Amino acid sequence: MTDLSHWKAPPFPPAKVLEGRYCRLEPLEPARHGADIAAAFVGAHDVWAYLPVPEPKDRGEYEAFLATMVARTDIVPFAVVDRADNKAKGHLWLMEIRPAHGVFEVGFITYSPSLQRTRAATEAIFLCGDYGFSLGYRRFEWKCNNRNEPSKRAAVRY
Repeated sequence: MTDLSHWKAPPFPPAKVLEGRYCRLEPLEPARHGADIAAAFVGAHDVWAYLPVPEPKDRGEYEAFLATMVARTDIVPFAVVDRADNKAKGHLWLMEIRPAHGVFEVGFITYSPSLQRTRAATEAIFLCGDYGFSLGYRRFEWKCNNRNEPSKRAAVRY
């Protein structure tokens, strides 16, 4: 067992660009990322099946929803940018951030069909974990709905 007597709570994760080989996580900006992400989700109704919000009806509603993410102070929302074409194709949050316990979670993972099951999608999760651990967090959490078979397959892959 590791001696934790000198462990100190890490800072709340500052929003910053996280560079990978296949993707880049950028602090989410609706004006900058909204159009690309909305375009990537056209016709992808099943993406919203296990999320706690209804599918946005149009781009304006979607960008308004993204703005609510950015306004929150308890999460760190990122756009997932595919380095192959530099287009944002999804988003995710660092959330349930509890510095005093050294715990953070990646959640609200919303990947377009063109991002799902790709190296970029997998790397985005790695970048989140690597970032939190680099700040001094001790536990990285990820959860999925037991009925969400695509997420369960992703968990096995991760």
